[in-house]
Amino acid sequence: AIVALGKIAAQTLLRDPTPISRLRGRWATYEGTRLMPTFHPAYLLRSPAEKKKAWEDLQLVMKELGKSPPAR
Repeated sequence: AIVALGKIAAQTLLRDPTPISRLRGRWATYEGTRLMPTFHPAYLLRSPAEKKKAWEDLQLVMKELGKSPPAR
């Protein structure tokens, strides 16, 4: 699995101009590999309210990889 962190990474790999806010949280495919777009860490520092969405995205990645998320 690939995790694309931020608009530039996601839009470049997917060749899709859709905003990251609409790309995130949904699986896509890059050259036969599952790709999860999510927010860039710098954006999360500026917008802490979005951290929950990024965490949900990462939980989807962990599930895809057969891993359990760490206990809170």
